Amino acid sequence: MSFVYQKTAGQEWALGFYDPKGEFVTVGTHEFEYKAQELVAYLNGGGISYVDEMQSIESSLTELVASLDSLRKSR
Repeated sequence: MSFVYQKTAGQEWALGFYDPKGEFVTVGTHEFEYKAQELVAYLNGGGISYVDEMQSIESSLTELVASLDSLRKSR
């Protein structure tokens, strides 16, 4: 069995596999395609190369946006 990802009807990426009947079984979803790609690679026996780095960058950007919002509201 191999894991794959595919775009959902919305803006998310579904991770899963195809069962013996050919139906897609979702095991999780992610908002970002790069996260889906990395997790599929990991689930298929590979390593995670940049997910941790990207999550750190994403966290830093979230904090920056919150700080900017706070500054904007205080004016």
